[in-house]
Amino acid sequence: MYDKPQISVIIAASNNAEHIGECLDSILCQSFQTVEVIVVDVCSTDGTKEILAELAKEDDRVVFLADSMESKGHAKNMGMNHARAPYLLFVEPEDYLYRNSLEYM
Repeated sequence: MYDKPQISVIIAASNNAEHIGECLDSILCQSFQTVEVIVVDVCSTDGTKEILAELAKEDDRVVFLADSMESKGHAKNMGMNHARAPYLLFVEPEDYLYRNSLEYM
């Protein structure tokens, strides 16, 4: 991982196993690479946690956190508290970013 990412992408996920992999792939394949992705799982029961744990092992730009408060708002705050970059971007787990989205922003 870069010593200091330029953008922290924060995702609060809850039972999003169907889409979370594609969402993360779209972020990690960006033309702008100085990024960290902080994914906070909110009590998922559909395999989302396992997918996120595996992706975090595979790519050190992914930070996986678990939140037991059952609140996406709390999960987003938790993600902000762990962010290391000067810029934050909140992404929903069903979102897909085009390859140059972060560079354009």
